[in-house]
Amino acid sequence: MELNGTDMMVDGTLLTTTEQRTAHLGKYREGAICTRYEDVMNGDAQSMRELFKRPLVYIFYDTIDEAGHSQNPFEVISACRKAIEQLTVLVKRLHASWNVANVLLTADHGFLYNDMKFEEKDKHSIKESAVEKKTRYYLTDSNDTFEDIVKFPLDKVSSIKSTTPLQVAVPIGTNRLAAPGGYNFAHGGASLQEMIIPVIRSQQKRTNKTEKVGVALMSHNLNMVSSRLKFQMIQSEAVSMTVMERKVVCCIYNGDDPVTQEKEVTLNSTDATNLNNRVFEVTLNLNKSVNASMLQLRIYDVDDKLNPLVRETVKNNTMIEQDF
Repeated sequence: MELNGTDMMVDGTLLTTTEQRTAHLGKYREGAICTRYEDVMNGDAQSMRELFKRPLVYIFYDTIDEAGHSQNPFEVISACRKAIEQLTVLVKRLHASWNVANVLLTADHGFLYNDMKFEEKDKHSIKESAVEKKTRYYLTDSNDTFEDIVKFPLDKVSSIKSTTPLQVAVPIGTNRLAAPGGYNFAHGGASLQEMIIPVIRSQQKRTNKTEKVGVALMSHNLNMVSSRLKFQMIQSEAVSMTVMERKVVCCIYNGDDPVTQEKEVTLNSTDATNLNNRVFEVTLNLNKSVNASMLQLRIYDVDDKLNPLVRETVKNNTMIEQDF
């Protein structure tokens, strides 16, 4: 890595976009890709399965960084709680829905929140030229010494190279520097949370998944109105390392004659606590003329269309006269 002004260069290239990072990563691992958390969570099941067939996938998540720009402590604390919840769901889904065996979760740095007001006397003035100024450190080409400031050669404490030798200057103890930025969040410089970062490894144990999730209707009072039936079904348990997702097909029958299109739904929620996230809404429209007042909804597993998982009577409130 090299420092070009205040920009960090990797192998002489500035990597600011996901596409640039993917191109650079491809030099070291063929087929590897970088993507964003939002694109993964909003992607359809088929495209995500294809994505995670790649040998290496980097997922960038920046909710905490975005909240930190406001310097509002309440927003950052809330973002940390949100991050834990969202990343928990992501890791479970990586294992259960997309069959990813190994997941590494890490951060570029941490921070400590100080619920206190920093007085001006606790802010050290920077008395020399600096390439970059932060509240916890500054970069300078000067070797001058100052009280309560300690300096380290940049090339000795990091793998970052610069065209001119630079020193990393940090305040001794918990004091801050008089520089742009917020003072409640201690991060940067020589602070412990900057130098030691967490790495969580999650591995999927290979188990024989012999059971699929179950399915049930939310209501048994089904009525077809204006040639349309809307109903909700619930996935009875969460997808996990021992319970597989299930694909089902829904259709309405008059006797044994299908009178709507088939609608395929994948029951793949990994949420074990919130039932609302395991509810799926389905709409079926008549595509044939029907004179019967009673029809039947059937839900099949896609792998077994002989034995329906659900049979439920549907009252036909709209007798269709027109030809289809």
